[in-house]
Amino acid sequence: MRAIWSLWCKPMRGVYRGGWPGLRPHLLSWALSVQSCRRFFDSVHLVADSEAARLLVDGLGLEFDSVSLELDALDGGNPDLWALGKLYAYRAQQEPFLHIDADAYLWKPPRGEPEKADVYAAYPEIRPYGQSYYRCASLKALVHRTRGWLPEELDVYVPPAGMMQAENCAVVGGNRIDFLNYYADLAIRAIEHPANRHAWAQRSDMMMDMLIFEQHMLAATRLYHAGREGSPFADVGVAYMFNSEETCARESGAAGFTHLISRAKDDPALLSRLSARVARDHPEFFDRVTAMVPEAA
Repeated sequence: MRAIWSLWCKPMRGVYRGGWPGLRPHLLSWALSVQSCRRFFDSVHLVADSEAARLLVDGLGLEFDSVSLELDALDGGNPDLWALGKLYAYRAQQEPFLHIDADAYLWKPPRGEPEKADVYAAYPEIRPYGQSYYRCASLKALVHRTRGWLPEELDVYVPPAGMMQAENCAVVGGNRIDFLNYYADLAIRAIEHPANRHAWAQRSDMMMDMLIFEQHMLAATRLYHAGREGSPFADVGVAYMFNSEETCARESGAAGFTHLISRAKDDPALLSRLSARVARDHPEFFDRVTAMVPEAA
């Protein structure tokens, strides 16, 4: 199975910066992610813009079997819409793949046999509808009020017992390329649709809404088509590395999976461990990062 990583550089220069406090730990994480994961896959690939390719390949020296500059198409895009980089990467795939975030590391082969799965993700996220950072209800209301457009798969989603589902995409992919391309294209169309410009102009913190379009949209699209007569995606199933967020927290160490999620990237102790790990296991990349971004920078 192919492993892919993606990087659209523009969001890294914005407020969010992928959650990283600076370029040095971000580059250290890239080195550790690619080098720790690559041994478990047939080939490794990068989907990037030209700036990212210069940074990661020419500068850091990471080796990929192919480098696609698909994300140059986002050159004029809004950096708050950071998920577009990942969604464009998913849509561009023509073979079974597993996309791995650069803040995720594998010490063992991924659980759940992604090479056999229609769709594969890290774990399902179950949240109270309207009471979490997945602000789906208010987003739908705003789009309707401003006469915008949403895919039916997202627009008609009804949360069972008030609990909505999303798929954690620290690792995501699978064999049903037709479905993964379709879902990614729907999400991209919703984000970029001209009729939604008025809604997005009124929406605060679109950075958080990207989780709706990447993670919730994947679950909503699959559930919409599940068993639906006439749908080419009626039989699409999903497999996970972990069957719940709680299981991931409890068993990730034994499973050989580390994900520096959210504010973990600001934790000085974790950043120190990241630096020490790269220095110990991949000293050549540690030296390159230090040459590119000195430790005091």
